Amino acid sequence: MLSTPSGYASMERILTQALTIGDIAESLVSLDATATRDEYIRIAAQRGFDIVGARAEGLVMGFVNCARLAPGAAPADIEFVDETAIIDQETPLREAILVLDRHPRVFVNALGGIAGIATRDDLEKAPARMWLFGILTLIETGLRNIVRNRHEGDAWMELLSPARAKRARAMTDERARRGETVDALDCIQFEDLGNLMARHEDVRAFFHFASRRAAERRMKEWSKMRNHIAHSQGYVRANWPLIVRVAGETGGVRRLLDIQ
Repeated sequence: MLSTPSGYASMERILTQALTIGDIAESLVSLDATATRDEYIRIAAQRGFDIVGARAEGLVMGFVNCARLAPGAAPADIEFVDETAIIDQETPLREAILVLDRHPRVFVNALGGIAGIATRDDLEKAPARMWLFGILTLIETGLRNIVRNRHEGDAWMELLSPARAKRARAMTDERARRGETVDALDCIQFEDLGNLMARHEDVRAFFHFASRRAAERRMKEWSKMRNHIAHSQGYVRANWPLIVRVAGETGGVRRLLDIQ
């Protein structure tokens, strides 16, 4: 089960290591570096991409941004690939996101050369959505365990607003009526969980939240982003700084188990 240390650690390992940039990258179409502007523009239109690789001696050494390219028979304007924007196809998603925070695109190495490309928009694809939703679920699970350890029974309920507490009780009763075994803490919203967490200084310090208000605001943002992911809505462009923050903190998610 995810609520057990072994289950939590297994899920963290899957999310931080198994999903890679290769799961969302696109193949990079390429032409010889001597090709004309018209040839680059034509292949870009056929494939539906702005970026086309430029080959020299059979290997991609640069690229042409066809969205900025004027037509003509002259050679295309080739930009060389920044070495810091080249990553291996087995690079974990969290690491790739940190590279994408510094570059508009990453070039993906496979079979000895650049063979793929990925941009921030590729994080809208199912594997990346699964990754981010899973990370947020791990955080949520860790926080629920902390609340359980620090509050006897449903004592935490007194810290919620009357309306939120009433909603949690109603949902608990409804799920019990359907024959589900669940406690009230499993029925509160992510945002409510954040409000409970924000009261604990050591938990705020774990996430580098400067204040209780900052913690509550961030949890509200996480909750909204997770809802967008769950309902297949676009989320990357509006939440990019938040995604980078989650990626940067992913490596320490397991340490949530150490907070009692």
